[in-house]
Amino acid sequence: MLNQYRQSIRKAINEGIKDANSRYEKERLGIRAFLKFAWQDPLSYRIIWESMFVDKDLFKQYYQKFSAAYVKNLAISVEEQELNPEVSLETLSYVLMGISNFVGLQVLFRDTLTDKDLDKIVDEVMFILKNGIFI
Repeated sequence: MLNQYRQSIRKAINEGIKDANSRYEKERLGIRAFLKFAWQDPLSYRIIWESMFVDKDLFKQYYQKFSAAYVKNLAISVEEQELNPEVSLETLSYVLMGISNFVGLQVLFRDTLTDKDLDKIVDEVMFILKNGIFI
């Protein structure tokens, strides 16, 4: 079932980013697609996180496969000079997945959510990614 969720989430993200023309847009639309998936299927979070206690290797493979696919796409963006080539793409993939994962909790903790709310959250994430957190 975990692999089915990984495939469903990847499909939702790929569908969400299909019209993106830049890495920035791919991240924005990909985060939005993931958050919308999580909102519409909150059971996915429970299954993914509970798998860590049921089958640690399966949980590990879930994230490693996500990371490997992410790294391939990030590498293209490095070649297209959209990302800093000095950044470790594997680490970046986990940072971005981590952001999506925990902002997903923010979404799930809400009693109600509109598309406008979702866009606002995604805009806030993208502001942080683009501008950083330190002054």
